[in-house]
Amino acid sequence: MDGDKTLSTIVVADGKEGPLTRAAGTGKYEGMETTRTVEQLGPFKPIKDGTSHGCNRQTGTYKMK
Repeated sequence: MDGDKTLSTIVVADGKEGPLTRAAGTGKYEGMETTRTVEQLGPFKPIKDGTSHGCNRQTGTYKMK
């Protein structure tokens, strides 16, 4: 609600997820450190040709700057 943002990336190759990497943050999220585990709960049938649809559960810890 305060406008601060965080951005993470997950790379998926050959149907397997790689690590979740925290790429950037603004405001209170700047400099935040995270450790995460991502459990893939999909993939699911695509909604439209050329797209993918999935779900994952993320657990872990974070430490604010």
